[in-house]
Amino acid sequence: YIINSQFNLISLSLNKKIFMNQLRQKINHEIDTILQQNPQKGFVKALIIGLRSDINENQWEVLNNTGTNHLFAIAGLHIGFLTGTVFFVSSRIIKLIPEIALFLPSRIIATSLSLGSALIYSGLAGFLIPTQRALIMLTVYSCYFLLRRNIPIWNAYRTAVFWILFVQPLTIFSQSFWMSFGTMFFIIWYFWSRKININQKSTFKEKNESKIDKMSKGKLEIISHLTHWIKLQNLLAIAVIPLSIAYFEKISLIAWLANLLAVPWVGLFIIPFIFIGSLLGLIKYQLGKGLIQFSAWQLYYLWSYLSYLSNLKFAIFPVVITHLWPI
Repeated sequence: YIINSQFNLISLSLNKKIFMNQLRQKINHEIDTILQQNPQKGFVKALIIGLRSDINENQWEVLNNTGTNHLFAIAGLHIGFLTGTVFFVSSRIIKLIPEIALFLPSRIIATSLSLGSALIYSGLAGFLIPTQRALIMLTVYSCYFLLRRNIPIWNAYRTAVFWILFVQPLTIFSQSFWMSFGTMFFIIWYFWSRKININQKSTFKEKNESKIDKMSKGKLEIISHLTHWIKLQNLLAIAVIPLSIAYFEKISLIAWLANLLAVPWVGLFIIPFIFIGSLLGLIKYQLGKGLIQFSAWQLYYLWSYLSYLSNLKFAIFPVVITHLWPI
């Protein structure tokens, strides 16, 4: 009997996989019990265990028409929002209770909790390929962050692409690879260009010091974040048009408006509650029931908004392209 034998390593791997599948089945049963015939049940399952079979055809049609189908396929966006929320909340707790930092630096605690939540979330989603890519990217960034290395953002992007293609070379042929990294390219480019123009911003602030005095700093920050979020959504709406034509042969003319509200809503106010509620439900059913019901309630109003946009006459612009390679 050899402890590190290949047979034992395989058995250990299978046991971990079985354990994670049991957790997913338990959460699936928990959601079925809590929501029963609730139309939002499929969305809740899609956002926590990656199970999308309960989303019906009509719901998929609305999601495709509004360009929000990516919101219900767990990927880097979801993991990014969750880890960002965990990092923010844990950092604030450490500031309120500074004694915690006596044992470990706050950046190590917050980063470890973020990586842990990402690993758990990916496991609950079945370690889908998009979640594996997100984990690789997050791990690369976290290593530089913990080592206090001031790596240029483009270097981090290239490093993540390299390691993902090194681990999963065939992923370069997948639609999700180009959609996710294409979107990430333009997001990085936008914030990088913002950083380049920092001198212009400081000059603007100097000229408008009297106006800044009249307005609170908090209001200015909120206005600035909203402005940049709208600009970013406009950029992404234009940037994904070639990919939308290539993969779907249509352009959603209201996708930018739908994502403008849906992305932060799902990422900041729905995913964290479903995640916490599901984990609490594994401990005791009643602990997670309220959070899951609250998430389904939010999804009802989000769905009403998306349905309204989908029913607009100008929502979709079909594009017929001729593929040359079958000829």
